[in-house]
Amino acid sequence: TAIPRKNSSATSVLTGDRLRNKIVQLSVQIEDKVKTMEMLQNAIRNEEANSISTRQHETEIFHNKFRENAKSFKDSQSVLLKSCSLVMEEKKGLISKMEYWTKTKLEEDERTARDIQCVRDDMEKAMDEERAQWEESKDNRREKWLEDKAKEYREMTVRGLAPEVR
Repeated sequence: TAIPRKNSSATSVLTGDRLRNKIVQLSVQIEDKVKTMEMLQNAIRNEEANSISTRQHETEIFHNKFRENAKSFKDSQSVLLKSCSLVMEEKKGLISKMEYWTKTKLEEDERTARDIQCVRDDMEKAMDEERAQWEESKDNRREKWLEDKAKEYREMTVRGLAPEVR
């Protein structure tokens, strides 16, 4: 079923007007879109520039803080190294003193050991002399003991016989 056409020139005028309006409308929309895109691109460029500037500023702040911290660290490290050096020097001095006192103690121990050995040797000689004298006088002591015992027995015998003799 075909739709009958009425007044085809009026319809074509209306269609041409509508097309023109539509074209104008689309042109305006395209211009708006182009302007919007240009504004967005400008905003993006401005933001990129601001971002780069902000990053550079933040980087500069970071580097300054880093330098300050590095200097502070070096200063504190220097103080610590100085105190470590002082402690090491003190330790070296103490080690030297300990070596000296150890050497002195060992020498004193050797001297004492020699003195003790000398005293032992002297005492051993004295003991040997005393033993020799003891051995030499043993016979004399035995003779004297025998004489004393014989005298004691005689006296006892005389006492025991004394009542009979009276």
